[in-house]
Amino acid sequence: MWKLSVSMIAMAAAAGCATSGMDIGGNYQATSEFSQCAPVNWLDASCLPADIQLADLEAYLAAKPEDLKKHYARLYIEGERNAVLNYNRLGLVAIEKGHLEDAEWAFDQSIALIDAIYAGDEKAKAAKSKFRAESVKDFKGEPYERALAYYYRGLLHLAANEFDNAHAAFKAAEYQDSVSEEDETFASDFAAMNYLAGWSSWCMGDKSKASEEFALAQKHSSALA
Repeated sequence: MWKLSVSMIAMAAAAGCATSGMDIGGNYQATSEFSQCAPVNWLDASCLPADIQLADLEAYLAAKPEDLKKHYARLYIEGERNAVLNYNRLGLVAIEKGHLEDAEWAFDQSIALIDAIYAGDEKAKAAKSKFRAESVKDFKGEPYERALAYYYRGLLHLAANEFDNAHAAFKAAEYQDSVSEEDETFASDFAAMNYLAGWSSWCMGDKSKASEEFALAQKHSSALA
């Protein structure tokens, strides 16, 4: 589902700190089919669970962009159990189609759900304990998948010249890549996030912090030298 390339980072850096309007679609693949139905039939009542009314779904989708309706429909129908996965899918496709406000909203929702379990504070730790005890769990993603939710949100912040928020998103991505559901913590080596955090610091004028983060990125990956 996720694909991250050094070439995307190089493209971003080459653009300088003025990033409004930059193409953040990048090099990824985001394809999915709705349920077991053919894509052309995703609004067929026979494809819907018994507790979902077609009229309610159509009302929910009425104001949504046409090329995102299938993904909004999946989000509506599958509900909380697959919410993080479906928010991420929606966000990726929204970036690809140029609906950046929809992408921002989708990744914000995904991150809120991830943070409720994996933020690392006491409230999240208590929620994680309850989460592990549940027999049916909603998908929150593997560490790398969670990290990339923050990564894409960080790129959206960069596209809006929100460098402080971008920096926070990339640092959060680095953290998510280092923690597991079992509370195991690993040494972070996500060089791309170190580099992008450094670039965000540079754009904010904090060249000292940027140099530290660039050095850490280079330590983890010589390709980012």
